[in-house]
Amino acid sequence: MAGTMSFFNLYMDRDLGVPTARIGTIIACGQLLAVPVALTMAGLARRIGYGSAFAWSAVGVALCSLLIALVPQWWAAGAGAVGITVFSAIAFPAITVYQQELVEPDWRPIMSGAYMMAIALAWGAMASAGGYLIEAQGYRSVFLLGSGLSLVGVVVFTLYATRRTRLLATKEIGI
Repeated sequence: MAGTMSFFNLYMDRDLGVPTARIGTIIACGQLLAVPVALTMAGLARRIGYGSAFAWSAVGVALCSLLIALVPQWWAAGAGAVGITVFSAIAFPAITVYQQELVEPDWRPIMSGAYMMAIALAWGAMASAGGYLIEAQGYRSVFLLGSGLSLVGVVVFTLYATRRTRLLATKEIGI
């Protein structure tokens, strides 16, 4: 998400020649659609769990970024950006609750701070390095990198979450 959304508006403007009013409208539509979707997160998590809700929505984010990378049309980039915003409305609250459940209540403020710091550092690194990558390889490379890293992250998270669930079921670890 960081690589794509950091450079989406510039890509639309510079490479696709989309008017700024349309770019703003697309971003606003994504934010508007994200509201009702975010309200479904609790019900979805009740059915499939916070970990699965996060993983599937993160896959959605990665696929939407891939759409932007592979289809150099304004409508595809717009649909991808809206999709990223909508899937993120599930992913962020789901992972927040999931990571808070990993630790005892006394440690939750520290976990929350570490989580937010990690997000900010990753976003900043991707946005900073992305500018150089765009200069050397173009926007597509940043969008592909972001999508690929997101998918790798989902795989690593899913392996961890599956192992944790199995250990909890056999009571080898506590909550």
